[in-house]
Amino acid sequence: MKSVFQKCLIALLAILWGVSSVQAQSVNMNRYITLTVKQGQQIKLNLAADVAGTPIKIISGDKEQTVTVSTEWTGEQSYLAGAAVMTIYGDVRQFDCSGNGAKITGLDASYNTQLTLLNCGSDSIKSLDISRNTRLMNLRCYDNRLTLLDVSKNTELEWIYCYKNALTALDLRYNARLKWLFCYENALTSLDIGNNRELTELDCSGNLLTSLDVSCNTKLTSLFCYDNRITSFDISNNMELTGVFCYKNSLTSLAVGNNTQLKNLNCSHNRLTSLDIKQNTLLNNLNCSENSILSLDVGNNTELTFLSCYKNRLTMLDINYNTQLKYLSCYGNNFTTAAFDNLFCSLPDRNGKAAGRIDPAFDTASPDNGVLLAANGSNAVAQNWEIMYSEDESDITGFTGTHQCGGGTGIDEAGDLPAFVIYPNPVKDILNIVADKPVHSIRIYNVYGTEVAHSTDTNSIDVSHLPAGVYMVRADGRVTMIIKK
Repeated sequence: MKSVFQKCLIALLAILWGVSSVQAQSVNMNRYITLTVKQGQQIKLNLAADVAGTPIKIISGDKEQTVTVSTEWTGEQSYLAGAAVMTIYGDVRQFDCSGNGAKITGLDASYNTQLTLLNCGSDSIKSLDISRNTRLMNLRCYDNRLTLLDVSKNTELEWIYCYKNALTALDLRYNARLKWLFCYENALTSLDIGNNRELTELDCSGNLLTSLDVSCNTKLTSLFCYDNRITSFDISNNMELTGVFCYKNSLTSLAVGNNTQLKNLNCSHNRLTSLDIKQNTLLNNLNCSENSILSLDVGNNTELTFLSCYKNRLTMLDINYNTQLKYLSCYGNNFTTAAFDNLFCSLPDRNGKAAGRIDPAFDTASPDNGVLLAANGSNAVAQNWEIMYSEDESDITGFTGTHQCGGGTGIDEAGDLPAFVIYPNPVKDILNIVADKPVHSIRIYNVYGTEVAHSTDTNSIDVSHLPAGVYMVRADGRVTMIIKK
């Protein structure tokens, strides 16, 4: 009995000693973060310390609370603001006060010089002092009300998330280690990233930029610069890029020949008249809609699954080689009924797979709707494609065309028509025809019987955009074969 009592007493003393020892640990009052808050509100904080078992004291007016913090995040906890200021004392290494909205309007972290991560996103902060936080590596101050952000002393920064503020300038000259920069939806008129050669991801969309120089940023893999005012753009040095999103600018040219790793390209809503993507053989998603592109060669882009080229000036589109295609939006171009028929016949067979979708007209009032309905839509349906109006995603019905795939070219190879001479053959760019009378129409068909090129009232035709292979040429009913090299 005595032995049991002694054991219990020892255990109790051990517990009391542990509690007292924890309480005895002193809070480092020389290291702190100050928040400007709304009195009477619950403020959410998430903390991580230098070492396990670190005491942290939160004081706001007459409200005081001490918590023990590990090297891992504590998880979000709420603390009552007893005054307009809340101070967090102690060896905090990572600090997160994000998502408090209008409850936090200011933050001074300059007296916690060991801080490595600061997240104060989605608050209402108007001022942020990090001037002495020289060890800071990760800064997330997005979705606030900042008009100024001084990161000149934060030379260790690798992440900056300052999007959705009111910044008019951002000096990054001293942030040579920066890898991720997200500064979209501000009011930046210029952005100098010449010293940030470690950058791999950049999103500066939704600003007021008229130019963007990324020539020094050769490690970039993702670039978002849409919704600016950029007129010229050179990404020839950025050969690691896999995604470029430069839509809603004022681009008149875009060279992507060096960007052979490119998988996603959105250059829609610009002023492009041409787009050469022959070298981008890994391209999976392409959106070049709402430009003034006259022709589009996607013959080398065999990995394409998504193609949006609506509202351009295309007269035809050859997708014979795009066997992975799942979605095609091509309304608002200059397609004839024959071009639509050829397009429907060249759609990849998706029987046994999820249905593909093609949007060849915007709505029933579109100028191209009548031309479209004169084609034979059943040829697309037979390949398991849904034909829809883009506006309301309703099915397009009422096709009257009778064109049959594989036999609708009208090509006669019997050889009983008058001969004509073509040169050169093999041909690289311009094919010339010498006939016994003027040529009114030249049509070129691929091996599937799909028309891939057409010219009228001329004795020559440009075939430079066609992939290498064998083609049939029909000139006013006379037929021969050519080889495109």
